[in-house]
Amino acid sequence: KARVWRGYVSGPKQEEYVAFFNLDDQPATLKVAWTQLDLPGAKHKARDLWTGKDIANSREVEVALPAHGSTVLQVR
Repeated sequence: KARVWRGYVSGPKQEEYVAFFNLDDQPATLKVAWTQLDLPGAKHKARDLWTGKDIANSREVEVALPAHGSTVLQVR
């Protein structure tokens, strides 16, 4: 059981965000292509706002979450 939410903050430069939620009692690894989230362009960089870790320019993103864990990425 997992959820992926996409949102943005509008302004002079629109910022895109993707949140991943693990609703299960077990750890989970979630993998999604940016195109599945209707983001323009095939490749994107991102920053994990919980850890500060940068994610390299790629066609997809993979996150490992603990049971009932979550993370938010700022898409670049």
